[in-house]
Amino acid sequence: MKLARTVLNVLYWVLCIGIVTGSALFALSKDPRKTYFGGYRTYNVLTRSMTPSKDRPQLTGGFNKGDMIITKYVEPTEIKVGDIVTFNPSGDDENVSYLTHRVIDIMHNLGTQEGLFFLTQGDANPSPDPPISSDTVIGVKVGMVPKVGGLLNLMREHFAMSIVMIISFFGCIFMFRWYFSKPEPKNGPASADLPPGSKPPKKPGGQGQQWLDPPYYQEYNCFAGKKQIV
Repeated sequence: MKLARTVLNVLYWVLCIGIVTGSALFALSKDPRKTYFGGYRTYNVLTRSMTPSKDRPQLTGGFNKGDMIITKYVEPTEIKVGDIVTFNPSGDDENVSYLTHRVIDIMHNLGTQEGLFFLTQGDANPSPDPPISSDTVIGVKVGMVPKVGGLLNLMREHFAMSIVMIISFFGCIFMFRWYFSKPEPKNGPASADLPPGSKPPKKPGGQGQQWLDPPYYQEYNCFAGKKQIV
C-alpha cells in the first residue's frame, strides 16, 4: 500500500512538472522549426481548409478551425501521398506562415529544377496549392485535439497569467490531497472526546504518561464513571 501511494505521488508530480514545462515551451517558442518531446510540435488551426467533406468521405484525418494538431518531424523521403503535412509555403524564415494540407502527389523535378517536391491540397479546397519543396516541410500530422486552439492562443497572449493559473490549480489539488490524507492520531483520543470533567485514562503498570490503547479506551467509555482502568 505504501509503495502504491509513493508511485502515485511520483506520477502526480511528473504530470504537474510536464504540463507546466510543456506550456512554457509552447508559449515562449518563436521558432516553429524547433521540436520538443521527441520531435513533436503543436499548431493551432486558423482556417477551414481541412474541414472534413461529406463529398469525399475517403479522405480521413481532417480537422476544423479551432482544433489543435500535433505534428512530428520526419525525413521528407518518408512522406507518402495521403499524408497531411505542415509547411511554410513562402519558404522564407522572415515571413513565416504555415499551412497544413494533404499531399496529393510527389514529384522529383519541377520543370528544370531537380529535387523532391510535393503537391498539396486542403480537403475543403477546390484546387491544389502550388508545388512546394521538401525543404519547406515542418512535419507530418500525427494527432489532433479538438477545440483547444483558442485556449493555446490565450496562453501565448497571457503567458504569466496562464502559468499562475496552472500552478494554482495543481496547488489546490495538492492541498486537498494533503488534507484528506492526513493520518489519524496514534497517541489516543483528544481531550474533547472524553466525558466532561474526566482526565485521559492511563495504562496500568506504572506507565502513567502513555495513552491507553484502543481496547482500554473502549472499556473506559463503557464505564465512564471510572477514572482509571486496572
